[in-house]
Amino acid sequence: MSAAYPVVISDGHGRVLAKGRTANISEHGVFVVTSAGGALKAGGTIDLQISVPHATGSAKRRPGIRTVHRHCRIVRVQAVGHLLGIGVEFVSQSA
Repeated sequence: MSAAYPVVISDGHGRVLAKGRTANISEHGVFVVTSAGGALKAGGTIDLQISVPHATGSAKRRPGIRTVHRHCRIVRVQAVGHLLGIGVEFVSQSA
């Protein structure tokens, strides 16, 4: 599914490595586009936070934001124009 949601990419110690947006989401992973990412290499692992809208229960209210946390394995890194594209596979839900 094509979807552009904000993401934060962190290492295992909680240090932010990059921020970007999703370009494609599936049940098993996500493709992220970012302008940073020198430390992001195929085969590495990252923690990913995706901010997605969700219904708050009232049609009159604005949708809320839910942050989804996943531990991921980087399966590919590629140039996307002047940006960096990162394909990741979900490994597990982060704490």
